[in-house]
Amino acid sequence: MGGRCDQNRKNAKVVTIDGYEDVPAYDEKALQKAVANQPVSVAIEAGGKDFQHYTSVIVFCFAFAS
Repeated sequence: MGGRCDQNRKNAKVVTIDGYEDVPAYDEKALQKAVANQPVSVAIEAGGKDFQHYTSVIVFCFAFAS
């Protein structure tokens, strides 16, 4: 189509999300299961000191579960 949007299809529904599940922190198996069922959305807590001087794509933050 020469890089142009197909006006007949631009608003077509291609997926319906009908629910969600929270993945418990530090549970790799639960995360693997969630990824296998796709789609996956990720949220992070960005209010801490680790993000105060964020300047690049990779953030190294080490947190340990008690």
